[in-house]
Amino acid sequence: MPTNRRKVTSADLEKEVLDKIKLYKSKGFAEAGRIHELVMQTDPTLHPRLWYGMPGYAKTKDSAVLFFFRKHTYITFGVTDSIKITGEPSFIPTAWYVMKYDESVEEKIIDTVKRATK
Repeated sequence: MPTNRRKVTSADLEKEVLDKIKLYKSKGFAEAGRIHELVMQTDPTLHPRLWYGMPGYAKTKDSAVLFFFRKHTYITFGVTDSIKITGEPSFIPTAWYVMKYDESVEEKIIDTVKRATK
């Protein structure tokens, strides 16, 4: 990737994310590719890039990351404080552990992406 940040393209940033996903898969996190696919299918206008070393997604290559995922012990899917929060709840979940990856989890990821990008 170019060292001059002005020359970094969205393609460069997406390649970093895809390389990270490939690393995740090699370490037993097979779901990483599917999560990326779900995010990009739900909103193809998003720009993937690494955020603190994790795959993250933003509205533009230079805007704040809206959500991310990673895996240490469990898969974590989370939103950042850059999303628009409507209403006035006093306690809002911002990250979720995935104990069992299944279709219901995929539906929740899709719903979260839709909410974060509206």
